[in-house]
Amino acid sequence: MPSAAGKKMAGEAAPASLFERFGMPENLRSNLHDMDWDTLASMLHELSMKYDEKKAAHRKLAKHISLTKVMLADRIRHKSKEGRFDAKFLVELVRLLEKCESMAIEHEVDMSEFLSFLYALIEKMKHEKMRIYSHPRFSAERPLEEFGKLKGKSENGSKAK
Repeated sequence: MPSAAGKKMAGEAAPASLFERFGMPENLRSNLHDMDWDTLASMLHELSMKYDEKKAAHRKLAKHISLTKVMLADRIRHKSKEGRFDAKFLVELVRLLEKCESMAIEHEVDMSEFLSFLYALIEKMKHEKMRIYSHPRFSAERPLEEFGKLKGKSENGSKAK
């Protein structure tokens, strides 16, 4: 179901190419997989958001997004030093993307740079086939296809209850 602004959110029958939806530049698309995680974490601080500074709700949202960017950059740096990203981080990024998109529509602010960047992080994680389970005994890497199968099985199991 489309939102009030007429846009469809990421989880609602999104277009075939979310790259088109978020309008990512071609140079970012082609170089995304070659970029270092620390570089991406540093880029987070350069992203801007367009909002009405006179509205208290917009200022509060801007502060919330700024704090989110700082925490996300720190988490990316920490995970890259460990040398692995797990499925939990991917799920959190997807939820953050959906939440930020709904807040942008609700408050009528333009945070398209941040949304595009979140999507880029998600795509990079998919491309690099992040780890499924982070316990040292089970740290074998698995392709994202297997993650999808496991996700489908867990969703079907929770519906049966």
